[in-house]
Amino acid sequence: MTMPLRLAVLATGLVLFAVLHSLLAAPAVRTRLARLLGAHRYRLAYNLFAIGSLALPFVLTRGPFPTVWEATGGLAVMLRLLQGAAVVLFLVALRPVDLGHFTGLRQLRGHQQERGGLQSGGAYALCRHPLYLAVCVFVTAAPRMDARGLVVALWLWAYAYLGAWVEERKLHAQFAGAYRRYCATTPRLVPRLPRRRRAVAPMPRRKETR
Repeated sequence: MTMPLRLAVLATGLVLFAVLHSLLAAPAVRTRLARLLGAHRYRLAYNLFAIGSLALPFVLTRGPFPTVWEATGGLAVMLRLLQGAAVVLFLVALRPVDLGHFTGLRQLRGHQQERGGLQSGGAYALCRHPLYLAVCVFVTAAPRMDARGLVVALWLWAYAYLGAWVEERKLHAQFAGAYRRYCATTPRLVPRLPRRRRAVAPMPRRKETR
């Protein structure tokens, strides 16, 4: 395949993955598939399908791509530090996640209830989806970016917002008012910059008149 065709195949595959992944996570579809596969097998099957369908467009489009940018010197160091910060954020945000439930391995042992509750402290005080943010920043901050990497980075940011929206529908139903209050004070994906406090000028003293 030519390079433009490979990019088109990659973009199409990523969009299809996003649509299918979001569709399969919808409550109605999830309930039907859980009945078909068994509730204890659904999550693991869902993850295996996601890995396979995401890997496919990368396998089909393997090969060299033109370089979009290649940072050197101090800029390259800054980007590496930004990637390192993204890795730290990912690991910190991963700590309260019930990995056994997320992978589907706990369900195979008969444990359907997810451990833990609403997370709003630590990394989750920075934004509501720090795991998505960490992955997006890590990929985007690559010191050397080719055309395929750029397509993936743009897709990741777009899909992070879509995936966050789908996930939050479930969280709103699960945590109700507590999650609404959390959303009111915490941005979805991009952290807010701290606001500078304006200095209040002292009020001029009035001259006493006699």
